[in-house]
Amino acid sequence: MDFELIKKEKIILIGMSIELTTSQIENYRIIRKHWMNFNSILKSAKYNSKSNWTKYGLTFKIDGKYFYKSAIPYNKSYQDFNTIDIPEGLYARFQHNGNMEK
Repeated sequence: MDFELIKKEKIILIGMSIELTTSQIENYRIIRKHWMNFNSILKSAKYNSKSNWTKYGLTFKIDGKYFYKSAIPYNKSYQDFNTIDIPEGLYARFQHNGNMEK
C-alpha cells in the first residue's frame, strides 16, 4: 500500500478504541467490525462534520497491549467517544477509499 510522509499540526480527535490481538487475520476482522460500529454510531447520532471529511484509524500500545482507534476531528463531545491529542509531527498517511476488503 502506498503512503506519503506528511507534517501535521497538533489535532484533537474524538472516537472509540478497541483492543487488538497478535493475529493479523483476527485484527482485520476486529477493525472491520469496529469501523462498521463506529460509522453506525456516527450516522445514528447525526454526528456530522464537513462533507468529505477525514476519518482516522490509529494504532497504539498501552501496557504491552495493542489498541485501534477510529476517530474524527473533534468538534463536539459525544457520550460514547473519548478524545485523543495527536501532537505535531511527521506522519505516514495511507489513503483508503471503498470497501475494507480493498
